[in-house]
Amino acid sequence: MFKFRLIPIITLLTACLLLSGCYGYRVDVLQTDPVTEPESKTAHSLFWGLIQKPQYIVADNCHSNALNDVYITTNYGYAFITVLSLGIWAPIDVEWRCAEKPKADGHDDGML
Repeated sequence: MFKFRLIPIITLLTACLLLSGCYGYRVDVLQTDPVTEPESKTAHSLFWGLIQKPQYIVADNCHSNALNDVYITTNYGYAFITVLSLGIWAPIDVEWRCAEKPKADGHDDGML
């Protein structure tokens, strides 16, 4: 018969927890400076992506309609929720900063 030794299993699980980390993705553009502070929202994917809440993340603070960068991250808690629910609920954080309005004719019109 099998003899499970609890100490090695607990040690392995503890090592996996301590050696794992959060991850994130950044979408960035070259040679721009952000004109706003970072804004963020938490998005939720339900039932393996069949339902998205919110459906679209609107950067309503970007009056120039231009994004400087977008950063998408998760953390231990979100990963645990996703695994525990077998992917039924998968939250993630989305952060962005706005860029200034591009100058079409080369001179500044005072708009940001």
